[in-house]
Formats: sequence, structure tokens, C-alpha cells
Amino acid sequence: MDLSQTWFEVLPSAREVVNFLQEHAKAKSVRIRCKCDITKPVFSDQSKFQQLLINLITNAIKHAPRGSVINVELRYNASLDFLCVKVTDAGPGFARLEDIEFLFKP
Repeated sequence: MDLSQTWFEVLPSAREVVNFLQEHAKAKSVRIRCKCDITKPVFSDQSKFQQLLINLITNAIKHAPRGSVINVELRYNASLDFLCVKVTDAGPGFARLEDIEFLFKP
């Protein structure tokens, strides 16, 4: 995988994705909330970061019940020096641990 790393602000980048997916979420009567505690720029591949968010949030929209909320949480783990992305919804989740291999497939 080729990475094109640059410095970018996480919250504006995540908001761009959330705004992009709002109509899709509204069509299913689902709300998206985004919480971010990262205040400094990160050095990473912004387009890959946004694609990851699109994949996770789109999947959450697909499986979330009507009228529910999808929470997107972005935080920086200083002790491990990495960005943590957490997307939660009220959908069924994975029934079995073996299904985890399908997590990043459409």
C-alpha cells in the first residue's frame, strides 16, 4: 500500500467525511455524532484516513436501526503514539469472532 503522508488536522478531515455521509444517514433516519480530542496536526495519509472513516461509518449506517445514533470517536493515544478511531452503533455487530476478517470488506 502506497502512503502519501502529510500533516493534517484530524477534526476538520473527519467532519468533511461526516458531512459527506449526512444525506445517506438521513435517508435511514440515523444521526452521526463526532467527538475528537486531537488538537494538533497528525502526520499520516489523509485520504486513507478518510477512506477508513467512510468505510466504517457507511457500514454503521447500513446496519444501524432507524432512529439510532452512530458515534465516531477520535483520540490520540500518546503512550503508543497512534490515532484511535472508534465507530459505534446499535446494529447487530459480529455474531462470531471468525467474522472479524470481513470487517474491512464492503
